Amino acid sequence: MKSRIIKLMFVCFCAISYNINAQLYFKNNTSEPVEVAYAKWNDDKHKDHWFTLGWWKVDPGETKRIAAGIGLQDYCYYYAQSVGGKKKYDGKSTLLIHPTDAFDIDNADKQYQKNNNPDYQWVGFRKHTYSRNLLGTHVKQTIVLNY
Repeated sequence: MKSRIIKLMFVCFCAISYNINAQLYFKNNTSEPVEVAYAKWNDDKHKDHWFTLGWWKVDPGETKRIAAGIGLQDYCYYYAQSVGGKKKYDGKSTLLIHPTDAFDIDNADKQYQKNNNPDYQWVGFRKHTYSRNLLGTHVKQTIVLNY
């Protein structure tokens, strides 16, 4: 009985480790460079909010890792646009970005951030639900951008 419990604990540990090490990639299947922003829920015991990160430039045909350790969450959000912003991958979940500079915005869903930072802009992010297998999140998640 004791060895069964140890084996079960080991399997659970492996599954959790597998999920925590999962990574998010973006593949650019367009003919022009795109810029990508990423949004994730931060639920550690000291923070409880959405945060946004950007910009990652992904050239045509390139696949780039955006996030390592996506953890046990079921989904994230992303926003992408062609360099210069003419073509957009937007969605319905409104979060803050900086339109031109690299950014890391805590509480990106809060109006006070916009009030304190007039350069920030509200944009619609798309939801991406992580694919799963029996152990949980697939180690490599790839979002493919097409026009």
